[in-house]
Amino acid sequence: PYDYAPPLAEVPALRRNNAVKVVFTPSHFSRDIQLNLARPPLDKREVRQAIGHAIDREAMNKLAFNGLWKPAIHASVESQGEWINRSAKFPEYDKAKAEKLLDEAGLPRKADGWRFAVTVTPPNFVDCKAMMEVLVQQLRQVGINAKLEQFDQATWFRRQFEKNFDISC
Repeated sequence: PYDYAPPLAEVPALRRNNAVKVVFTPSHFSRDIQLNLARPPLDKREVRQAIGHAIDREAMNKLAFNGLWKPAIHASVESQGEWINRSAKFPEYDKAKAEKLLDEAGLPRKADGWRFAVTVTPPNFVDCKAMMEVLVQQLRQVGINAKLEQFDQATWFRRQFEKNFDISC
């Protein structure tokens, strides 16, 4: 019933089934968050840094993956071992810093509370959709009016190829 593996959200139920053995294995597989740098204001470095600080990876782990996903702190997976540049790390979650960077980028909150709007468009993979649903909420907490947009897989691929997206997975 799954394309390649069950969603991590289903692992607790699977573990309760004595007929099922749940096994986690090392993998080079990961998920990422893609920003379309050709689209303002995502083309501003400060905005990208702010988004990095707006992402609470631990909360994403708990909400999207039942605490079973090891949040990434750098742009590689642990199975890459010695090839990981451990000094190149993602920004730590810091809502206040995210808000400050957005202000400094010339994007203060308007009267309606929003700074700017983006669409978040995941592919039709359960894990990506779960991540992106949490990301939408986290971006909204710093005044980015993020909305989830879902398409069939063929349309998603075409839109990615055409660079017709704001944020994706």
